[in-house]
Amino acid sequence: MGTPANRRGSTRLFALTVVTFVVLEILVLVRRRSSIQAETKDRDSSYFLRNSRLSGSPPGVTERAAYSQYNKSLANVDGKDLLRHYTCRFVVDSTWPATPTQPDDVAIVSLLSATVLEQLENYILGLEVLGYSLAMYSPQHVHRIVMVLEGTPCFAECERRLHDAGWKICETQKITPPHPSVVARFRDQFAKLALWNMMQYKHVVYMDADTLAIGRLERLLATKLNAEQPLAVAQDIRGGQWVDGFNMGVGVIPTNRTEFVRLYRLMQSDAVQYETTMSEQGFLSKVYGKTWKRLQFEDNANLAAYDQDRVKWQKSRADIRLVHFTMEKGWSIGDHSAYAAVGKYWRAVQLKMCQRRCQSKSTCMIAEKSRCNCALHVGSVCQHH
Repeated sequence: MGTPANRRGSTRLFALTVVTFVVLEILVLVRRRSSIQAETKDRDSSYFLRNSRLSGSPPGVTERAAYSQYNKSLANVDGKDLLRHYTCRFVVDSTWPATPTQPDDVAIVSLLSATVLEQLENYILGLEVLGYSLAMYSPQHVHRIVMVLEGTPCFAECERRLHDAGWKICETQKITPPHPSVVARFRDQFAKLALWNMMQYKHVVYMDADTLAIGRLERLLATKLNAEQPLAVAQDIRGGQWVDGFNMGVGVIPTNRTEFVRLYRLMQSDAVQYETTMSEQGFLSKVYGKTWKRLQFEDNANLAAYDQDRVKWQKSRADIRLVHFTMEKGWSIGDHSAYAAVGKYWRAVQLKMCQRRCQSKSTCMIAEKSRCNCALHVGSVCQHH
């Protein structure tokens, strides 16, 4: 045992070591936070320097001034770091501005992610066919946008195919909940929360990549919402029963920064008990309870109803405007499928797409894996262009 003086010295040394360690940890945390903020700012800055227009910016404003104005617009906004981080950044061409000068009334938005990489090609094809169907049944002035999730390998060929189908592309970050779905293809679906942050538009109409327009969409695009009904979606059917919750494959969403921050924080706080298997659909159904506006079945004709409530499907068939291929995807429905009668709508649009792409010169229109195969039929041989 040491003397009292030695013990006091050891105690002081230990206390000094602990204080030094705590201070160093605080410095590391501060530096890390500063690094994240700088990275977010650099990413935002490079985005606005890549593009020439910003919503709310008068014509002629320089890119740096636009970014400065954007920062000022968020100066007193709660959750501004979240809003910056989850802004969907447009990949634009020289003929189209990153955002309109003034917010447009509405845009149609879909999502592309690579949760299941082997299915990526199918969903790109799904977006191509959906895009062509929208060209037939939605007003031409309405922007059609694909949110491509970070890490999704959508490179030049993928971008070209989506652009050819009428889509504009924006890149967004993953939003990961505390309890991701056990269903692989549902895990990235919380990225839909970023729809509330698309402030270039007054509201957006979301459509999954496995939907298809087969009727005019003006009524859906003009859906009115209010504080009592801040979301418009269709009732879901599961196990042969129409349930209290809704299906998030089609939805009308009013953009609202405050609501985006609220939803994000609710998700991260793990304060909402919901069916995690159903991902964002289960979460939003719990959050909004009964305060959602019911879209007509014809605006989200869930293929599950064809199987589980054929009477309703048959009654509505002539007025269906959007088909949602939930039970089996349009690109995989064959002639002998239980859903072949509905799958013919998807194949018909795909054929029109291929005919346009191949300029009606091809007799070998649909190739392996459902890709368009532009080829001339010479004798019995298909000669590729």
